[in-house]
Amino acid sequence: MKASPGFVLVNALVLVAALAALAVLLLARAEGGRQRLAGGIDAEQLTLNLDAFEALALARIARDDGHVDHADEAWAAPAATLRLDRGSVAGRIIDQQGRFNLNWLAGGTGGGMDGFRSDAFDRLCARLGVSSSANAALRAFLRPGGPADPGAYLLADPPSAPLGGSLLMVSQLRAVPGLPPRALARLAPHIAALDGASRLNINTATPQVLAAMLPTLSQPAIDRLISARSANPYTAVDAFLIDVGLARAGDEQQADDTPEQLSEDMISVRSDWFLALIDARIDTRSATRELLIERRALSEGPRIAWRVTVRP
Repeated sequence: MKASPGFVLVNALVLVAALAALAVLLLARAEGGRQRLAGGIDAEQLTLNLDAFEALALARIARDDGHVDHADEAWAAPAATLRLDRGSVAGRIIDQQGRFNLNWLAGGTGGGMDGFRSDAFDRLCARLGVSSSANAALRAFLRPGGPADPGAYLLADPPSAPLGGSLLMVSQLRAVPGLPPRALARLAPHIAALDGASRLNINTATPQVLAAMLPTLSQPAIDRLISARSANPYTAVDAFLIDVGLARAGDEQQADDTPEQLSEDMISVRSDWFLALIDARIDTRSATRELLIERRALSEGPRIAWRVTVRP
């Protein structure tokens, strides 16, 4: 029996439609594969761009003699965008010893020095508008053994059981239930998580931290101190102590010195800990990196204590 022309035409159209659908499917898969390949290439390029600024940051730290650190040194240069192959990278280096080291509150060496720093942190929180409840939640998180009452952590999603003690990085504070994001944002530019033996760099300390450490000075006196160190950074801690009235010329510290004031074993004019913040971009894709750098002896070179990279 001979098929009718209409039946043959319908079959042909069905076959063409099936082939067209198959072609669309193959093209879609090919395009998806191309995009994944392009995304992978971009991710690798972004990583290389992050690596480039990381190498620059390490070189800047390594070249600095480290005898005196202040805001006019090469490592402290403002962030600048550098054009690289298929994109750009920007970054900056921040002296972490110009901030309040939270690990001073996490046990420390005991005695009056830690009591003074504890009171200084209370003053810092008050100046920044951080509530006493947020301050208490942060301190409980740092308490050796963890918070005395971990109920809020156990009710979180997911639940956790903090061990307390020293921090590795400030971002760990995001896990503190009683520390609102707004309070952490106010604290973040003025706090760090370093070796507990680190000292505050008086040349780079933020005005808020400096004021918290010098409770007997008025705000105008703090402002004058900031202006003076900008023009002439301190090269020795004894000169600073004399300027703020905590020592007399010819004496290391005033004779009536008590543990409840800033002392020379808490401060320095140099720094060994720096945070590098890096941002790399290619078209609409971006990646970021944070790394904590420890400056060591020239023969050893700088060391990366930790590195966190976020990329596509």
